[in-house]
Amino acid sequence: MPHTIRLRGHWESTTTDAGLVRWVRRFGRPTGGGTVDLRVVVATFPCRVRVNGGIVHEVTDSTVTIRLDSLLPRNELVVEMAAGAEPEALLEIRETP
Repeated sequence: MPHTIRLRGHWESTTTDAGLVRWVRRFGRPTGGGTVDLRVVVATFPCRVRVNGGIVHEVTDSTVTIRLDSLLPRNELVVEMAAGAEPEALLEIRETP
């Protein structure tokens, strides 16, 4: 069973030149070992999710799960969507045997 860390609050929002709402949330690398998945839940889709400026994940459903293979001591999660409430984000950590 994974250990879950909810990334609540502390979201910053701006509007892009294309009229999208850009939500930004910074977070630290979880301590301990194991695999880390990021689960993002949005009320408005399609949207785009990016971690640390990396690959853009196109979200066409309300939830996307992204495996985070390498995290920095401080990380940045960016979610861009047409409108809507701030996204919900969770880190799910699973111990590796």
